[in-house]
Amino acid sequence: MVRIAILTVPFFLTDRHRHFADGMVSSIRSRHQIDRLAIINTVRSVDDREWLKKRFDMVEDNDTNILARAWNRGIREGFRRGADYVLVTNLDIEFHPLCIDNLVECATQERDALVWCSAPWTNPLSFRAARLRPSVEQALFWSCFMVDKRLLDVAGEFDEMFVPAYREDSDMAYRLAALGASCVTCHAALHLNFDRGTIKGLIDCESSDVPRFVQMLTALRSQITRNDERYVRKWGGDPGEERFVVPYGKSDPPQ
Repeated sequence: MVRIAILTVPFFLTDRHRHFADGMVSSIRSRHQIDRLAIINTVRSVDDREWLKKRFDMVEDNDTNILARAWNRGIREGFRRGADYVLVTNLDIEFHPLCIDNLVECATQERDALVWCSAPWTNPLSFRAARLRPSVEQALFWSCFMVDKRLLDVAGEFDEMFVPAYREDSDMAYRLAALGASCVTCHAALHLNFDRGTIKGLIDCESSDVPRFVQMLTALRSQITRNDERYVRKWGGDPGEERFVVPYGKSDPPQ
């Protein structure tokens, strides 16, 4: 038996967001010891915070609204609390009943890998009857991934300059590829992925909130564009078209 810290970053602005979170938490199943960690980016109310406190072993606020910072902090905290692995998950997913245990089994077999990912499934109707394939592939799915202490030691932390989120995962993937690191997805460990559930949760808001959420979505689109542009500056091209082997094409990034 091992100890697994499950880390998530709550972002609650609508009932739909909390609905997704409830589905994720309720789906956690494992024969291993589980430590549930939440690093809060945004919640609407005291009630949301109390809801989280009842379902997680640790609930803390992120000191910025930056996903990469919450991931870095939560991963470090998970290991500080004695975890063998930290499993980082979006809130808009649900675990297959065998997902967590099969992912741990994959980690014991694929010891050279720095990241072990759960494979996404997109059809809720067929999810429970999905065929679990005892196979792995070299691939990354950041909606549900597991690491041990080597990730931050070998590859460094997620880049917190991607604000508030988007491209921090592509950045880490490129850095891992440059290191020649093995990163595997286990097809015996499935999760149901409600694609872009956080954004859809904003779109499905009550009509009285539409102007405010339209404004938020417009701001988010602008932030995504800035992160795309920063990625190109950092690596010399879009994901898959990078030209630099060191950030910004030189030894020291610009201030």
